[in-house]
Amino acid sequence: MPGITFVHPLMLWGLLAGTIPIIIHLLNRRRYKPHPWAAMRFLREAIRINARRIQIEDLILLVMRVLVFMLAALAFTLPILGSRALFLGRQPHVCAVILLDDSYSMNYLEGDTSRFERARTVARELVGRLRRGDSVSVILMSDRPRRLFREPSFDLDLARSLIGRLECSYAASGAEKALALAREDLARARQPAHVVYLISDFQKSVLGGTACEAHLAALKEAKTDLVAIPIGEGYDSNLAVGDLETEAGVVAVGVPTMVHTRIHNYGQVAQQDYPVELFLDGKRRDRRWVSIPPGGEVDVTFLADLREVGQHAIEVRLPADSLATDNTRYHAVEVRPKVPILLVSGESAARGAVGATEYVGTALAPGWLVGESDEDHLAPTRVSPAMLRTTDLGQFPTIFLIDVPALEAEQIAALERYVKDGGGLMIVPGERLDPRIYNENLYRNGQGLLPARILSPGFRNEEGECFLSPEAFDHPVLSPFSDRSFGDLSQIRFSRTLLIEPPATTASVICKFSTGRPAIVERSLGKGRVMLLASGIGRDWGDFIWKPTFLIFTRRVADYLMRREGEGLNLGVYEMASRFQRGGSAAAPVSVSDPAGGTTLAEVESAVGGTRVQYAAVNRPGVYRLLTEQQVVGQFVANVDARESDIGLPPMGLIGTPLRLVSATNLTSEAETPASGSEIWMTCLKAALILMLAEALFVLWIELREKRQRPGAAVSPEC
Repeated sequence: MPGITFVHPLMLWGLLAGTIPIIIHLLNRRRYKPHPWAAMRFLREAIRINARRIQIEDLILLVMRVLVFMLAALAFTLPILGSRALFLGRQPHVCAVILLDDSYSMNYLEGDTSRFERARTVARELVGRLRRGDSVSVILMSDRPRRLFREPSFDLDLARSLIGRLECSYAASGAEKALALAREDLARARQPAHVVYLISDFQKSVLGGTACEAHLAALKEAKTDLVAIPIGEGYDSNLAVGDLETEAGVVAVGVPTMVHTRIHNYGQVAQQDYPVELFLDGKRRDRRWVSIPPGGEVDVTFLADLREVGQHAIEVRLPADSLATDNTRYHAVEVRPKVPILLVSGESAARGAVGATEYVGTALAPGWLVGESDEDHLAPTRVSPAMLRTTDLGQFPTIFLIDVPALEAEQIAALERYVKDGGGLMIVPGERLDPRIYNENLYRNGQGLLPARILSPGFRNEEGECFLSPEAFDHPVLSPFSDRSFGDLSQIRFSRTLLIEPPATTASVICKFSTGRPAIVERSLGKGRVMLLASGIGRDWGDFIWKPTFLIFTRRVADYLMRREGEGLNLGVYEMASRFQRGGSAAAPVSVSDPAGGTTLAEVESAVGGTRVQYAAVNRPGVYRLLTEQQVVGQFVANVDARESDIGLPPMGLIGTPLRLVSATNLTSEAETPASGSEIWMTCLKAALILMLAEALFVLWIELREKRQRPGAAVSPEC
């Protein structure tokens, strides 16, 4: 027997209204009190003769009145019969939510048509199959979802028109937020039946994660029909530019810098002698040829010679294929006459004294100690901790904090602002370090600058001398030492070390000592990074300063920490651009030229030492240029999410989901509206009205019959 479901089950309490006629009947029976009367015996005899007929008629009237109330209450619950019984009611109205994937992988071309264009056609066809009284919600499904309507719309023609104007975005895949919006729309829907259509290429990352599973399970539990309509039949060929970065975010003019990129082959065909081109400020500078197996990747390194001061855009390009969006990647780098490095030293600056500060400064610029550093591209500047109050920290991409015993609250706040704005800080302990002060003021239970709690100062190791013991060389600071010709880190001897305890949640251990204790620890803070070396630099701490690896290590630390300086120039698509322009004026308007050739005014705010330019319309990948009076005063770049290029095969994203698979080419027979039942609320109302009419006619018939039976009663022919 088919079941019945109720859209508003709480309204079932209205069935109690069927007791109203019964209550009235009982009250009427108690309304009159009997009084003895001699003539009543004749009436009783007449009533006895007709008593059974009267009782049956009263029962019929009572049942009819009870059914009227109960059918009317049942209609308000919007009941749906579990089987298609059109003679009882019509098919229920539907609220359809269409999740249309507009991530950039949907730009994949099959012939002359992109997958997004095909998906758009399917969405229009689904809306066209809805009936008057149905509603539709259209949500663009990506990691940046958006609705076409604030709530499900009944204007189906408008929905079809708006869908036809949609364009594919540059966002990455992701259904989590879109499914959450779909649940919100269905919660507001007035229709009893719900369906969610997901139209996508269903690459690996579309439905990934436990959040998507939870949303799908909740929709399924709410009796929502979930329909997946895959677009496309696999990816025969797709090559993409993955990572693209330079050795440092800031480089000196005339100093060649290494440009590293990674090329991925996500297709099913091997690529032989495939060209990879390097462009600098729009001009081709180099070309390489690579061979990549199916599903493989290859690293490519270029050497870029930047000879002009300013901000430059580097591009790596591949020939256009079926998915052209990921064939180009951009990277911006700032070029300065020299790269300044700040050395904040707690050591004595007496003439002739040589300590950790001198060793670090000489490693960065060999001629620095004797004042002959014109040929060096790094320019160290030594200051005392007291000078942090008056020093403009923003001009230094990297700061070394060397053997500083303590810092005042104002100095700590200045360093925290510097790191959060993208600066890099290297903390090198020494003889003057006080663990208690550092833990209280700089560590602050993991919320401060210090990446780890210091458990003991630089005591001599109980185990004797120890050495660096890197477990891997994948960190940028350690990567050169994977080649032993650059030096062997395991041969560096440390006679004194600090015992530190980094928190597992906010810090990472880059390298350990041979004792297993952390040697180098790093943490991110805001846009910047902080590193801590668990040993001092000097004769009393070991022989690190006498090893060639010390020079390479120190420079790699400086380059790595200043990478974050360049991250403000390298954004993701749809990310807010915020750039500090040194020496500018807020009164001078700044416009931004986008990759499509358009120009938009940016917001300019006054800041200490210059201005801050903010621009929100980063809506496509490419190079953006800052213009003042038609002169280029800076530039930045935006890239798409490289993970979207790993498109995979359509069935991959559907494994293990409760989605019902429907072919995009056979919607008519497979994508039936899920309302597999009949709305019977109208039938209930009609039945209630019919019973009311029948009850009235039945009462009239009884009254007419009694008049005929009354002695001397005359019935007119009209009756």
